[in-house]
Order: sequence, then C-alpha cells, then structure tokens
Amino acid sequence: MNRQKILLLFVIGLISISSKSYSQDTIKRTLQFSARYTFYYNYKVTHHTPVFSIEYNNHNFYFGPDYSSILKPIKGDPVNIYEKKSFGINLGYRYFFSEQSKKFKVFGQFNFTIFQIKYKEYQLGPPFVTEHKHLIIENTVTLGVDYNIWNNIHVFSGGGIGSFGGFFLIIDAFTPSSYIGIEYKF
Repeated sequence: MNRQKILLLFVIGLISISSKSYSQDTIKRTLQFSARYTFYYNYKVTHHTPVFSIEYNNHNFYFGPDYSSILKPIKGDPVNIYEKKSFGINLGYRYFFSEQSKKFKVFGQFNFTIFQIKYKEYQLGPPFVTEHKHLIIENTVTLGVDYNIWNNIHVFSGGGIGSFGGFFLIIDAFTPSSYIGIEYKF
C-alpha cells in the first residue's frame, strides 16, 4: 500500500512539473545564435565587421573581427600621413526594447571597436621621420531598428553618438555614428 501511495505522489509530481513546462508562456527563453555583417560609418572611420552573436530573451552579445578604413586623422597633427587600413576586434551589447510586431523590433546598442592606427610624423632634423602607433578604443551608443525580412534573415540600421578617446562607455566628444547590416539567425 505504501508503494502505491509513493507511486501516486510521484506521478502527480511529474504531471504538475510537466504542466508548468508546457504552459502558455510566450516568452522565448532559449539561446539563439546568429552571424551578422555590419557596415559602420563613424565620421572619421568606416568599419566592416562580420560578427558572431548570442541572443537570450531581449539581450544580444556579439564579438568578431573588424576591418577599419581611416578617413580622417584621429590623433596627432592633421598633416601627419596615416596608414588608411587597420584590423582589430569588435564587440558589443544590444538590448531589444519591445516588439512592435513579429517582424519589427527597436533596440539600443553599445558597440566597441579596438584597433591600432599608425602614422608618420615628419620633422626637419634627425631622425626626420618618426613612426607612431596608437591603440584606439572607439565606443558608440546608438538606437536602431531590426526588421525580419524573410524567415531567419534580418536587416537592421541605426544611429547615435560615440568617441575615440578614453575607455569603454566614456563619451568625450560628439562623433556621429551610423550603421546598416544584415543578420542570419541559426
């Protein structure tokens, strides 16, 4: 008789646990992976960044390589001769505020790009040319929109402000930032 009571309690426990796991909770609570390509235009620099991202609920973290093209001098004297190309890393965080519909989302984003710039400084006396290298940490704060165009393919765009000086999340100058990209969710 004790075995039947224990078995009955066990079955009732399993039913109650399984009904909670199959209830009508509409919040997606799984990890979702994606690959994304973004083109950034940040006033003095353009970036091409293919990244890998992980999304959980409304939170999205991403990381990947960065190819930068320097358009205008970032540091030093404007007459210095900069190398126009640089490689680095790109990482960031994106938070989706709300779903306006199943296809359209609004998000806020913190984006960080770390790359090295090289330039030559000329002078009249020896050594005549001095080469400089600086590590640049570019950070931007933006608002954007994400649109699901077909199945797992998304396009997105946004704009905001950023800076080239300081450390993460330090905005020391108003530098306009904009981007456009495409994403495939696995």
